Amino acid sequence: MTDDFRDSEQSEANTQLPSQYDNSGPETFYDFVMRNMKEVNKEMSNRHDLSKPKDGYILFSREMTPSQAIIRTNEKFIKSMTKGKKNKVWEYFVFVPEFSDSLLTPTAEQIAVFNQLRKSQIDSVKGNKLTESPNNKIFEELFKEQEREFFLKEMHLRLISSLRFYGVKSNPGVGIRNCKVLFHDKNNFQFGKMHEVLGEMGTDSIVDLRQSIGRVKSQLKIKQRIDSAKEQGLRDSVNQALLASGGGVIG
Repeated sequence: MTDDFRDSEQSEANTQLPSQYDNSGPETFYDFVMRNMKEVNKEMSNRHDLSKPKDGYILFSREMTPSQAIIRTNEKFIKSMTKGKKNKVWEYFVFVPEFSDSLLTPTAEQIAVFNQLRKSQIDSVKGNKLTESPNNKIFEELFKEQEREFFLKEMHLRLISSLRFYGVKSNPGVGIRNCKVLFHDKNNFQFGKMHEVLGEMGTDSIVDLRQSIGRVKSQLKIKQRIDSAKEQGLRDSVNQALLASGGGVIG
């Protein structure tokens, strides 16, 4: 498996022909996207036997109540797992080869830095010197506060955009794990059931944290995107002032 969980081989180029995905006609963009998703789901379900568990990689997980899980899925689906008991439900965000290829999936190194930074922050909040991460000083040195916040938010958004699967077993722990999943609905690949949580892949270990942080910041263009957001904020402030004074706006 490659670092970003994707097959590096390129797809063969398709001939430029009109397709069912062309957004031509009076339909709204929302209608076009929803129709597109349904057609893609239909194609995927025709290509795969969805009655059998699929291999996947757990990238991130979080605990929630059955009520919270029902909002994210539906009542019948969650009750079929909890059997009416007040179990805690685990929401797993999973990369499933072929099904997840179009999603913006973080690399293993990015996830490892994310997990270590979160652990470092939790230890600092607890104030327990015995459990405090030895990497605190490195993170404080190489990640400015604004960069840390940006990185954590960006990674969280990327992780929770993965395919979702649900289960009622115990905490799977931190780190990328192998797993087997079952899709709930052959026409909807947004969520499904966690069939089996397997062993940890050991990708959370980092040989040189300083180098990893540097690569991650470069890959995500953190500094450039923060600077761009500041410039946009300044332009917006100037435009608001100009409009208030009856002047024109800048681009």
